[in-house]
Amino acid sequence: MVDNDSSHVRRAIEHICFLADVNRLYDEALGLYRLDVALLIAQKSQKVHFLGDSADSRIHESICLSCAV
Repeated sequence: MVDNDSSHVRRAIEHICFLADVNRLYDEALGLYRLDVALLIAQKSQKVHFLGDSADSRIHESICLSCAV
């Protein structure tokens, strides 16, 4: 994801999470192999809440690395 677009994506995800079923959004993002978007949706839905900040940052780094390839 491009840095300039990431703030727009984050705001859009925050908005759409209020309008749609978060579980469905998460599944669709995974189905499209948009792991970066799936992570953002999971964070908004608190799906990864139990992991804590250090685990969350490791997951985010691995997703960013896999998306950059």
